[in-house]
Amino acid sequence: MDEEISKALEEALNIVQEKAREQPTLALPFAQEPTEPQHSQELSAPDPQEPATTTQGESSPINSQSFPRTAHHWLWIASLAVGISSLTAITVWILFPLFRPMAIVTIIPIVTTIQTSATINVQGRALATVTLKQTRTFPTTGTGHQDAESAHGSVIFYNAAPSTQTIPAGTLLTGADGVQIVTEQDATIPAGNLATNGQITIPAQAVQPGPAGNIKAGDLYGPCCRVNVFVANGAFSGGHNPRMFPQVTQADLRSATTTLQAALMQSMIAALQVQLQSGEALASPTCHTTTNSDHQAGEEARQVTTAITATCTSLAYRTQDVDVQLRQRLSTLAQRLGDGYILSSDPQISIQMSRSAGTHLSIEAKGHVQLTYQFSQNQLETIKRTLAGMGKAQAIAWLTHQRGVQAVSIEIIGNHVTTMPQDSAIRCTILYAQA
Repeated sequence: MDEEISKALEEALNIVQEKAREQPTLALPFAQEPTEPQHSQELSAPDPQEPATTTQGESSPINSQSFPRTAHHWLWIASLAVGISSLTAITVWILFPLFRPMAIVTIIPIVTTIQTSATINVQGRALATVTLKQTRTFPTTGTGHQDAESAHGSVIFYNAAPSTQTIPAGTLLTGADGVQIVTEQDATIPAGNLATNGQITIPAQAVQPGPAGNIKAGDLYGPCCRVNVFVANGAFSGGHNPRMFPQVTQADLRSATTTLQAALMQSMIAALQVQLQSGEALASPTCHTTTNSDHQAGEEARQVTTAITATCTSLAYRTQDVDVQLRQRLSTLAQRLGDGYILSSDPQISIQMSRSAGTHLSIEAKGHVQLTYQFSQNQLETIKRTLAGMGKAQAIAWLTHQRGVQAVSIEIIGNHVTTMPQDSAIRCTILYAQA
């Protein structure tokens, strides 16, 4: 308040100084110096015994030296009086409103959002079919465990006897390096003759698991088991100690497929959108996909390569056909709010999904829009007239229940004033939230 009064006084002084500069400059006359009377002879000192006498009709020497008064002198005094009066009037005119109580009413109007969803039928335009393929290699994440295993191979029994001989399963055989081999099934050896020996091949495995059982061919060679029976072996393999190994999991295959499909569909959408014309949008494509991987779940592998091929068709439609229908629905909902609401944001429309039958499209769309209550000048004048004379708490309570009011604050300016002033001293401010 002190700053406002200082500014007002400064403004008043500037006005008076401006008026003073517009007036003509008046010189203040100064008193003339009295002139020494001219005498033809020296004046003798008066006799102290003789009383001073003054000739009738002569004026006193003091009176003869009085200051002259001119018309300019009185004009300057009048101008100064007028200036002081003007300064006083202007100061009172400027400062008087500052000492009157006034109120600032801030209103935040209601902001509401309406939304709708609808199935909109439009005509589509068929686009050319597009086929794309993507292949990528992914690391596996599984870990398999394998117990120690015995080496496996085969043995050949020879029979030089003229009669059939049988070697039972589980027969233990020892090779030249001391590795023991056991047969896995009975071996019935045909009879031999003078020209050839009878022979049979059966499976066998190393007794001890581990890589030591991986014997080379011929480690077993010579007579065994009984008279006229000989044995020889082929190479044994597969014997190993316990181990951990990388393994393909079902999650690996699923992740590879999902990643490839996402990348492939982005490329597919881009390829289809190239065919769009101005003002068109792309409907959800219909696709047929095939997926292949070089390993299956559970297999030992450090990486898996997956390939996806997609063939898609789609339709193009005019976005205006959807916008017009959805905006009409939003407008109908907005009218239900009544007068006073205006759009405070552009309608936002999104497409959820679309289905096609030939070139006919059914589009699931959603839309929403923000509206704000707008107070007219007549409403604000009515509010000010109604608030005049109310207490501050009563005024806030009354305003809060008025149509279109979201929140309100009131500031009354004046020393120890809690009552709303007259309507001409009430200022209403509408504070709109940014959309």
